[in-house]
Amino acid sequence: MLLYPERGLVLNATAADVVQLCTGEHTVAAIIERLAEKYAPHPREAVEREVLSLPGRHGRARAHPERRMTESAPRPYTLVAELTYRCPLRCVYCSNPLDYARHGDALGTADWLRVFREAEALGVVQLNLTGGEPLVRDDLEELVEGARALDLYTNLITSGIPCTRERLARLKACGLDNVQVSVQDVRAPESDRIAGLRSFERKLEVARLVKELGLPLTINTVLHRENLDRVPEDRSRWPSRLTPIGSSWPTRNTWAGRWSTGARSCRPASSSTGRATWRAPPASGFAAAWKCCS
Repeated sequence: MLLYPERGLVLNATAADVVQLCTGEHTVAAIIERLAEKYAPHPREAVEREVLSLPGRHGRARAHPERRMTESAPRPYTLVAELTYRCPLRCVYCSNPLDYARHGDALGTADWLRVFREAEALGVVQLNLTGGEPLVRDDLEELVEGARALDLYTNLITSGIPCTRERLARLKACGLDNVQVSVQDVRAPESDRIAGLRSFERKLEVARLVKELGLPLTINTVLHRENLDRVPEDRSRWPSRLTPIGSSWPTRNTWAGRWSTGARSCRPASSSTGRATWRAPPASGFAAAWKCCS
């Protein structure tokens, strides 16, 4: 079993051979050579074709023949892309500049796509799209598509205010992997006071939309002295399966807490939602298969 965010892959013995070679010591080309030697007389060209197309057949980018399957040198894993300062909320603890309306020099679409490519080349595998409010950008779908083409696990961090079912469905179709909705408190009056806008009920609605569309959901809440005693007390109004997954301390008196749907449990292969199989003549023994459990 190979686990990754919100899914698991059930591997057969041949697929496990591929995974065991992903140690950071071998390029894709070297892995192909090792597999071709092990599974001879199966043609090397067929092994190469299958290995290079393996990520693509699972909805991901194609493998790079001269890149190592995992990097052994230190590298960044996550890129936090602050796409804009614009935001409908006015949270008192936000790090956005107070005069953000005067900042009109945000990066354009082509520049962000270049940044994504450069980050992926450095080893980044996860992309957080945040702001401000990233949904105010008209090119967000194009940015998500670009991230998916690079095989980046893409997470949208949003206030939820400008979100609609139609837009969320488009983003999912473009390759969005996860949604984080920021919530200021578990009680509407306190949440709206901190946000500077009546928004709590809208956030509940957006959280339900995320779940209804089958996207993983995370709730981001900043904990502080005025809500620490009650935030854990009532999560009943939120969509089901929200569980605490950790916290960190950015300042002395405040820290950011997250609630998440967590990883989806792996079901038996017979009920999986995705399947990929390497086919080869039975005599060769080269047949790697896995099933995606989501």
